[in-house]
Amino acid sequence: MCTTLDIESKDPYGAFIGRFINRYDQATPLKNGGVLAYIVSDTFMTIKSHLKLRKHLMQNYVHKMLRVHPDTFRATVNTVIMVAERNTQKKS
Repeated sequence: MCTTLDIESKDPYGAFIGRFINRYDQATPLKNGGVLAYIVSDTFMTIKSHLKLRKHLMQNYVHKMLRVHPDTFRATVNTVIMVAERNTQKKS
């Protein structure tokens, strides 16, 4: 478990996403309003160990999340292109 990012997965891509969009991390390289564009395995969208990561992601503004054909990147996993904007402002 990656407790510093408050996510339950040890997957490197989950830690990367969490590091950039976690609203509780004041030292994140992505400032409020910054945009993260990322190509990643689509497994974070469904597996139980990524539930906290999905919750953190939904506290931000997700511009696009596109699943692409497996042949697009010739990868051995299904991929998704994600564009999200970091939002650290408290919602009223």
